[in-house]
Amino acid sequence: MTMIDPVQVKGTSRDEEDADYAENIIRYNIQHYMNLRGMTHNDLAKVLHVSRGSVSQMLSGYSRLKFRQIFLIARALDVSIDDLLSSKYYLQAEENLRMQMEERMRQMEKKRHDVADVLPRFFVMPETNQLALRAPNSQNGRLALGAPEC
Repeated sequence: MTMIDPVQVKGTSRDEEDADYAENIIRYNIQHYMNLRGMTHNDLAKVLHVSRGSVSQMLSGYSRLKFRQIFLIARALDVSIDDLLSSKYYLQAEENLRMQMEERMRQMEKKRHDVADVLPRFFVMPETNQLALRAPNSQNGRLALGAPEC
């Protein structure tokens, strides 16, 4: 009798990235449906017969999801496994986050320009060792020196 070498399948890093992405989608959807149903981590822990900490680790990505857990969670949330695998809500959340970040960047850029135009510049005069104010001179656009008003 001869021994046949088992087929070795090597996972690529792309496969690992795709698997991580799918798990992130499932985690997001679990939290999304938990929020819709008003379910807490304690409620989910009872369904899975694990501690609340285990649920927290599972949903944060610290521990891997198992199919049995996904199945039980889908039942408890009254959704299908396909609902948990759907990227619809995850992509919406990513898009909302991207738009919020772009808006924050625009606001920060605007504030940076506004602040630079409005705030006075203070410095210590080397000759007198006193605080002085450098304020824009509106006549010629240059900076003028003056004593700060208190």
